[in-house]
Amino acid sequence: MEDEARINMVEENTRNPRQQPISIVTIPDPGSITFQLSSSDLAGLKRKYDFLQEFSDDFIRHAGVDTLVKAEATNRKLKEFEKNKRAEDKLSFNRENLPSSTVPAGEDNRLDVLHPGRVLPGATCSAGKLWLHARACMGNKPHPALSTYDMVCPLRVG
Repeated sequence: MEDEARINMVEENTRNPRQQPISIVTIPDPGSITFQLSSSDLAGLKRKYDFLQEFSDDFIRHAGVDTLVKAEATNRKLKEFEKNKRAEDKLSFNRENLPSSTVPAGEDNRLDVLHPGRVLPGATCSAGKLWLHARACMGNKPHPALSTYDMVCPLRVG
């Protein structure tokens, strides 16, 4: 493709000799441009981006910008994965040690007399199972929503 373009340019120049020949300039890829970092710049980068502490000064100086950007993205993904893993471990531990609750029947008028069942922790089953249970208890017509709580949790208590 490049050779064909060059041939077309040469042909154009021979047909119209008054025009100056077009020179082809190769623009380097911005990610491949290397520059020399000073020691103070390198120290500043390492302070700002803690993941760079793992790499030698020579590697950072000679790595392309694209390499450093990829390393930062990978580092962020690993941190996010570790954070999610800790949260999943905590939730899993809590599920294993989940106590069951018995709530006695009682009155609830949704205004000034509230049943203790209203403040129980949320269901830990899947959303689909909870929805099916709500439909079994309430049918297709839920209670009229009187507050934002009712819009989020339309299960009948009592």
